[in-house]
Amino acid sequence: MKHLSLFASHLQGKFPTEILQFPYLENIILQFNIDLIGHPPETNWSSPLRVLDVSQTRFSKELPDSIGNLKHLKTLNLQGCDFIGSIPSTLGNLTKITFLDISGNMFQGQIPDVFGNLNDLSSMDFSHNNFSGFLPSSTFNLTGLTFMDFSSNFLQGTIPNNVRGLPYLRELHLNANLLNGRVPGWLFILPSLNWLDLNSNKLNGPIDPIQEPNLVQYVDLSKNEIQ
Repeated sequence: MKHLSLFASHLQGKFPTEILQFPYLENIILQFNIDLIGHPPETNWSSPLRVLDVSQTRFSKELPDSIGNLKHLKTLNLQGCDFIGSIPSTLGNLTKITFLDISGNMFQGQIPDVFGNLNDLSSMDFSHNNFSGFLPSSTFNLTGLTFMDFSSNFLQGTIPNNVRGLPYLRELHLNANLLNGRVPGWLFILPSLNWLDLNSNKLNGPIDPIQEPNLVQYVDLSKNEIQ
């Protein structure tokens, strides 16, 4: 068996952890089974998985360091689960990943700055957790990114200058954090950006003049301290 999809199947009880380690299984989709309990293997997790989607389930516990062994993983969707703890630095080993969504959990602590080699990543969503500290600067060197969401955390610091090196970024969500400093004018002239949400931070000062035409259609700077 290479593909297992139980999407929205009203599953209940505990999902067998050993299935996540089947030696030939490449795709596991358990999305929208809101009463399904489970957790990743706690040690020595190794498999040829390419897609792991347990979003909108009750999967929980911490992510093990051995998640970095899933060298073929392209999609990791943990959105809307009950995961806790810090995220392992071994996420930076998932060099084939294109879609990474860990939003809507109870992850906490500093986000490790280990994403510099994820060159195929196009979408990352770390929103609605309890992350603190600073935005991981390595994410802003991933030139293939089209979607980035770190909203609804406790992240601080200023908007990194290397955001301007993301030529394909279409959506940037940094709202509901503790970011400070000025809103740089170059944000509005990123070549592909059409959605910019920075509301509910501590951004201040004037906005730099915007002199070039841009594609931005939605901008939210509300609930800041902008002059």
